[in-house]
Order: sequence, then C-alpha cells, then structure tokens
Amino acid sequence: MKQVNLPLDYIIKIANNSEFPDDDVQIARALVHHLHVLPEMNIDGFVFVSSLSKSALIKFYTRLGYLSFAEFVVDLFIGVNARKRQMSQRYGNYDINAAITRFDNFTECKFEDMDVVDEICAKIHRAGRVVCFGAIGQTTLLQDFQQDLLLMKKEVKVDSLIEGHDAHLLDDDLVFLFSASGRILYLAPTQFKLDVLASSNDKVLFCQKKVVAPADTLLLATNAPDDHFTHRFVVQHLLDLIRVRYFGLYGHVHIEENIG
Repeated sequence: MKQVNLPLDYIIKIANNSEFPDDDVQIARALVHHLHVLPEMNIDGFVFVSSLSKSALIKFYTRLGYLSFAEFVVDLFIGVNARKRQMSQRYGNYDINAAITRFDNFTECKFEDMDVVDEICAKIHRAGRVVCFGAIGQTTLLQDFQQDLLLMKKEVKVDSLIEGHDAHLLDDDLVFLFSASGRILYLAPTQFKLDVLASSNDKVLFCQKKVVAPADTLLLATNAPDDHFTHRFVVQHLLDLIRVRYFGLYGHVHIEENIG
C-alpha cells in the first residue's frame, strides 16, 4: 500500500528538512535535482549520476510502498503531470489585478507597474538555482512556490538553518533571504555572513520594513502592519504573484510540454 498520496510533496518536504535521516535527505535532493530526466533513467542510471547508495534508494521507495524504482517514478509523474495541468489552467486565468488589490488592502507596497516583480522573475530566469534562507516561520511559505518553480525547470533549495547552514552556493545561484525585521543581515553567524551575505551572488531580501541592505541586494519591504500574521499573508501572496508572473514570462513553455 502506498504510504503517500503526493510523492513530489513528500520528496520536497524531506529535501528541505534536515531532521530526516541523512540518506533520505540526500535521496530526496537528488530526485529533485534530476526530476526532469527521471523518466529516462533506470535505477542504475540514477544511482550513477547521483552517487547514491542503491540499497539506500531501494529502502527509500520500498518504505513508501513501491515495488520498484520504475513504479515509483511512474507514480511520481502522475502527480507531476496533474500539477502541470492544474498550473496551466489556474495560472492562465489568474487575475493579477485582484492580487494587486489584496496587496493594496494590507500593505503600502504597490505593484501596479510590476517592475519589481518582473525584475525578480528575470533574476530567477538567469539563475541556475534559487537558494532560500530564513527562519522556519518564513520558509514554510515556500512549499508551493518551490514545487511550481521546479516544474518550470528552476530548482529552489530551501535552507532554514542559518546555524550550521548547508549553503555551498554556486556562482549562478540567486539568493532569497526572508527576515521580517532584517536581522538576518546583522545577527547571522559569522560563517553565514562570509559564505552567503558576502558572496557575489544576486540577492533578494523579503522583509517587513525598509532596512539598509548591501548594494547587491534587492530589498523588497512589504510595509505590512506590525503584526507577524499580516506580514506572512503579504509574503505568501507576493510569492504567488512572482510564480504566476514567472509562468507567464518564462515558465509556461515547460508546463505545456510533455503533459501526460
């Protein structure tokens, strides 16, 4: 019996969460990284390109109720293609004006001209990956954003553990920083400042109020009222707006191809 109804959701959850066993985290991250070529691979090919233990991989999908790697991939892509169809229908009919109205009701941020959102989308498109850092309360908002960007062939890596972070930034990574007060710029551990904040990578900081940010950081202050839940609400809708806009500008070609 299958242990999960939505394998992709579960894989992303494991990839984001260091509390799972190390083998499971590495397998989940490899599945995310190689997602779009999995249907072309058998188990030996996947183990080879991902440098994983074959026995650990077998234990992983067996625990989820699958008899073979091929069966696991088929079920995984039933969900992937269902999500793609949903995205194509929903995003094609997304009312951007209604989304802007929601912003106007809760924040001083104005997105009528979409310039800032388009700039972020362009940065995402140019980047190899998007790597996100912040408190768990902020990064938990990223699940749908992460999944949809992945289906548009843009990997999003979420690392909520600033202490002992697992950054390993690549030169073409785009960094998203989530910090309501902006404290991530000043109070983060020294190693994080050196590895991430001082890197030459483009960065986008999502915060509640305007702060002094480094020159290479695009500051996106929501100007939401001084309460945690309203700020989370605004950030969630902002992420929705970015992924829908990215779909329209760049991602739709990947969603419309190979929908089974």
